[in-house]
Amino acid sequence: MNSIKHFLLICIPFILFGCLSTSPCLDLGNGDDVIVNLQVIDNQDLNKIDFHANGILESVSSAQLKKIKTVSFGFDVRGEGMFKICIYVKNDTICSEHYVEEGYRPKLVYYKGKLEVKEHIGYGY
Repeated sequence: MNSIKHFLLICIPFILFGCLSTSPCLDLGNGDDVIVNLQVIDNQDLNKIDFHANGILESVSSAQLKKIKTVSFGFDVRGEGMFKICIYVKNDTICSEHYVEEGYRPKLVYYKGKLEVKEHIGYGY
């Protein structure tokens, strides 16, 4: 019975706050204090995407990027923190670093070589 409760406590936040679209989605990370959603509209020439937070590095390969449209990266933060996203394309690298607090739900979009912040705070509660 405890294992079912534990499973539900882990899965419910990703269901509620992770990938919220009908397009294919990839969930990364092991926390839910902050959940970053990246929508990849144009995956042409993408080599990989890296998410960094609290000493954690999660990567999405070019093969994975061909199958998905949204990446959700969840991590825990005590109070305030930072995350960094780097998008590696054929002839360039785009990196962006963001301040976050517990409960933030940033929404980012990558399209035609640009990384755009659609919503930064986006409280999930």
